[in-house]
Amino acid sequence: MKKILIFIIAIIWADNTEAHPHVWINAFVSFIFEKTKIHTIKLHWQFDPFFSQVLSSDFDPNNDGIFDAEETKIMEDQILTSLKDYGFFTHSIIKPQEFDLFEKADNFSATINDRELMFTFELTLNEPIDLKKGAFGLSFYDPSNYIELIIDDRKTDQANSLQEIGCGIEYREGEEIFSQSYFIIPQEIWLKC
Repeated sequence: MKKILIFIIAIIWADNTEAHPHVWINAFVSFIFEKTKIHTIKLHWQFDPFFSQVLSSDFDPNNDGIFDAEETKIMEDQILTSLKDYGFFTHSIIKPQEFDLFEKADNFSATINDRELMFTFELTLNEPIDLKKGAFGLSFYDPSNYIELIIDDRKTDQANSLQEIGCGIEYREGEEIFSQSYFIIPQEIWLKC
């Protein structure tokens, strides 16, 4: 358990001017809203096979390919709660400013499918955002550049439910962010009505 905790700390808190991604996450995003107000963002993170194997070997000691309640709780306590300081790599954008609106993650689960680890969790906004009052965007990136988040729009199927309330969804690259001697180009999701 210590080796994975040290590895995670090294990834998250490393200050290396020659940083480049060491972990890749395909992120699938869905939104939970009431009428035109978003109150929760649901994230599904699918880790690359190597990092999946590293985490599985540490958090699934009986190697049965299933995380029971105790294993899941340990993983949540050691990994997910440490990501709070980084906004869970999920940054809300309401032009012209960017800010983080998430204080905690809820409903965490971890599963393994085809040897790839999947985290699912929800981020509840401090205050619901009314899409009728303007566009709402999410930007996904790790400022240390050790983790690369790739938004997979093929698995984000909310176009129909958004159309019902007169809104649309757009995926695009964000503006370059200069961080620790290198540039990051975050991926963004925008909801507009």
